[in-house]
Amino acid sequence: MSLSRFLSRLLFLVLLGCGVAHAECYSLTGSSSDSALFMDIGRVIVDADAPTGSVLATRSWTLRNVSTSYRCSGSNQFDARVMMPGSQDAGNGVWSTNIPGIGLRFTLKNNVGMPLSYNGQMNLNSGSSTDVTMKNATFTLEVVKTALLSGSGQVAPGQYTTFGNTLSGTPLFTTWLRGNSLTIVSPSCRVSNTMNFHVDLGNVSFSEFKGPGSTTGGRDFSIKLQCPGGAGVAGTRVNLTFDGNLAENTTVAQGVLRNEQQGMNVATGIGVQVLDMKHQLIEFRKANPVAILNSEAMQFLNLSYFARYYQYLPKASAGVVQSHMVFSISYD
Repeated sequence: MSLSRFLSRLLFLVLLGCGVAHAECYSLTGSSSDSALFMDIGRVIVDADAPTGSVLATRSWTLRNVSTSYRCSGSNQFDARVMMPGSQDAGNGVWSTNIPGIGLRFTLKNNVGMPLSYNGQMNLNSGSSTDVTMKNATFTLEVVKTALLSGSGQVAPGQYTTFGNTLSGTPLFTTWLRGNSLTIVSPSCRVSNTMNFHVDLGNVSFSEFKGPGSTTGGRDFSIKLQCPGGAGVAGTRVNLTFDGNLAENTTVAQGVLRNEQQGMNVATGIGVQVLDMKHQLIEFRKANPVAILNSEAMQFLNLSYFARYYQYLPKASAGVVQSHMVFSISYD
């Protein structure tokens, strides 16, 4: 073999070797504990009417205190993985929890604006050494309703996600839930004295009305609720919101319903006012607290109210009065 041919082969091998990128990532600072974010949200109330797939709560954290960093060169892959044992992919980036009907969605957005869902991957290509840090990245947690019916209780504590280069040995970023970080409350009170009921105010003399704002007669009535309790819902406040066709010349704070009776022998200018058990005004279209749930397995609420006739027009006449009111239940 001639010297010239040997040198040409050697030159080819050297050039070929220079074309191979050397991939490397190693940890510069920090330990695994420095990479941890505790996702403290608190109580999340599940709206029973919220459709499946609804986001019940969202919280984002800017990662200013995560001190871990890498020094990388070449082409490196970074993995965002869900680590919680038993968590299953529920679709659309949502992962199941120990609470039936409740899932979590995790999103990481780095400081150049690239969103990354879990489980996901991103590649970093750098010809020379490049420092990689989580500083000013943003992590977002969404609590998602994954079924029509959901449970209550604390979402299991532990590590939920990790992000980093697996070859480095130290994750760049991890997320955790503590024992009280996230509690799901799915209250489900139901009306036990039928959904629709009538309150008969009886007959009164028209002469008892003295002008707009005058009242007479009245009857007590109650709304009975049956509410599952337990540790998961203890401390939850139950509210009732009243609504209906308000009478002319009145406000929501007065709680007066106009007469909706049709046909012959209809009273004019006379409606029905609804008060609480102490005969105090109830503001309509506003959530009125009525009870706080406890840890008992089942709680029965007997909520007392009072309804009476109310004159709301200057010119009124005797006849039949019929009004209707609706109410809704909410929780906080």
